[in-house]
Amino acid sequence: MSRWKLLFSIFAVTFSTMLVEVLLTRVFSVLYFGQFAFLIISLALFGYGLSGVFLALGKLPRGEDQTIRLLARYLLLFAISLPAAYKATLVLTIDFLHLFNPVTNLLFLVFNCLVLLVPFFFGGVVLALIFSFYSERIGRLYFIDLAGASLGSLAIIPLIPQLGPSRILILLFLLLALAWVLLAPGRRTVRTGIMTLLAVSFVLMYRFDGKVFPIVPKLVEWKRHYNAQLENNRIEYSKWSTIDKIDVAPWGVGRKVIWINGGTMQSFIKKFDGNLAGLEKIEWDPVGLPFQIARNGSAVIIGSAGGYEVLCALSHRFKRIVAIEMDPVICELLKNEYAAYSGNIFHLPQVRLLADEGRSALKRMKLKFDVIQMVNSHNADLLLSGALSIAETYIYTVESFKDYWDHLQPDGLVYILHWNGERLFSTALKALQEMSVERPQDRFFVVQYANGFNHFFLKKGDLTAADYSVMKDSVGENGEIVYSPDMRKDNLYYAMMNDLEATVRRSSVNIAPVYDNSPYFNQPNRIGQLRFNNILLQGMAEPVVKSALIYSNSIYLSILALALLFSFVFIYLPLRRRSTGAGAKRMILYFFFIGLAFIMVEIIFIKIFQLFLGSPAISISIIIFSLLVSSGLGSLFSERLGAALGPRKIGIFAALLAVLLSLYGLGLFSLLNRLMFLAFAWRIAMSFVLISLAGFFMGSFFPDGIRRLGKQDKTMIGWAWGANSFATVLGSILAVIVSINWNFTVVLVLAGTAYLAAGLCSRTAGRTKPAG
Repeated sequence: MSRWKLLFSIFAVTFSTMLVEVLLTRVFSVLYFGQFAFLIISLALFGYGLSGVFLALGKLPRGEDQTIRLLARYLLLFAISLPAAYKATLVLTIDFLHLFNPVTNLLFLVFNCLVLLVPFFFGGVVLALIFSFYSERIGRLYFIDLAGASLGSLAIIPLIPQLGPSRILILLFLLLALAWVLLAPGRRTVRTGIMTLLAVSFVLMYRFDGKVFPIVPKLVEWKRHYNAQLENNRIEYSKWSTIDKIDVAPWGVGRKVIWINGGTMQSFIKKFDGNLAGLEKIEWDPVGLPFQIARNGSAVIIGSAGGYEVLCALSHRFKRIVAIEMDPVICELLKNEYAAYSGNIFHLPQVRLLADEGRSALKRMKLKFDVIQMVNSHNADLLLSGALSIAETYIYTVESFKDYWDHLQPDGLVYILHWNGERLFSTALKALQEMSVERPQDRFFVVQYANGFNHFFLKKGDLTAADYSVMKDSVGENGEIVYSPDMRKDNLYYAMMNDLEATVRRSSVNIAPVYDNSPYFNQPNRIGQLRFNNILLQGMAEPVVKSALIYSNSIYLSILALALLFSFVFIYLPLRRRSTGAGAKRMILYFFFIGLAFIMVEIIFIKIFQLFLGSPAISISIIIFSLLVSSGLGSLFSERLGAALGPRKIGIFAALLAVLLSLYGLGLFSLLNRLMFLAFAWRIAMSFVLISLAGFFMGSFFPDGIRRLGKQDKTMIGWAWGANSFATVLGSILAVIVSINWNFTVVLVLAGTAYLAAGLCSRTAGRTKPAG
């Protein structure tokens, strides 16, 4: 088989697999919620591991002709099963909120995961076959594997806003069909017939994609009223961004609703005629309060969404307003399609709209503001997850409050609307204590609404009689002042002010101050914590923390248990009974460790560098691209490096990675903070350099192991592929659990330790003799 056909087949499979993973997370975030998408995708990826086991249990093809026939067969199955499985997941309805009652919901979940597992299985067989039969070329083959995946991660940026998930998936079907056409042997009539069917299927799916693949939310009662508006054809604007799906529809008189991910979240656009002179002050509205209290100078609004907060600031004659909205599609519709409806406020000279991540953008500003406002704002990962918990956010950490304090004018005000006022208070208080701010007890004012949000005020100065008058008079009948410097109450807020550390220890709900190194502000329990001894939080927080306890444990612990079970049943037990050398078995353990380590590093790099890069619409893709490309280069040069360093290479690389990842864990945030002032292009370049320092060495491990197994026993390569794939699922869930329960540093140290373990396995495998 010609080299370019082989390389194109690998590229088509890995490019498609990466894009499908990303697309399915977007689709499932609309159908359900993002944490359920994480569950389903993780289970589906077991198909990669099963493909290796399947290949190991069978017989490898004897010659190249038989190999090509098998490759063509599984490529065709991959192409056909991809849209078929996608269609099945859109048709099936899983009630995640009542998973065991009736039990059919659980059966639907299992069936859904099995259906999605099929295309990943076929794609995995293609790659495992190629790596097994052509193991002597593994350096270049693995480079193409990683290059395809890296370009797949980048392709989401231009493709999804233009085409949407369904049409992209249909184009991937065409790409895989083309790979099959180039590879397929056999009679011309059979090939022509199949090609014709594939072409007709492509045209029909692409032409009628909305009817063939309708994306309609399943959790209707938890998705607000989006489905009703969809059924009544009231959606007047719809577009996918790289972060989520945005829809706009009418909402009562003088308002439009922005649906985010089919009703997971929402925001509103208020109709305005553009006449600033005739705009009356918006007073007593909760989101207008900070502009009513503070000096009418400048404001920054993090998470400006539909722009109502901007209108509030304009009504109070603020002279400079910076609005930061992470979703570029929302920014686009406000500046174009709905500019006239909203009074062209985002075209005013005193208003600046940025498509960026709020904290990252603020850190790069040299301006100071009279108001810093966040109204139930979140970061990119929270939007991607579509949940109130199980996602990190860098805008509610100790370091973020230090940034806010530094960016406030004297007597400036931070105003936050959020359900977890208690943790906001502890985090902000810790920041003031670490900055040695005088009289921190005099800087806060917090209002709690029954079954509602907390209104959190932090002032860089003394609260005046006028401040008290406005804030106290604004409290509605369901509201309660839970902290004010001129009052004393027996509640959690005053207890934290008296002794923060002791109060945090007494609470079974995690209200500890949050740091950038583990920024899971919305996660009120440790994973594995099965109950709360006390819930002292008030308002909306009580039902949220109860649901978080159920869902975070059930989702993450189930994935962890399944990853361990699959690894034990499909890797450990069969290998234990297999008659093969101890060295080969240790090499399988080697592949398990490098799969575990690689994905842990990838996940933590995504989380750390995202704050540095900002612009979440593209930063995640850039980070993945940087790691995969640099790892691909490491793979490409692995054989040359092996010739230069000899058998010590893996041990040396393992030690280097253990040291480098530990140093990154201890000092990467500090280093990136010092480089935050750089322009975006330079931040991309610096990210690529820092990620590549680790990625280059990481890329040598897989091809080196395949090359060794290819010389010793090619039948073991399937086991290696399966072990590596199962470890990838296990490592992804461990990275999240460890970072929630501890921090990112611990995850990177564990990844470095896993590379050391892989190096030890490699070394001891070379000392053992083959069986027999």
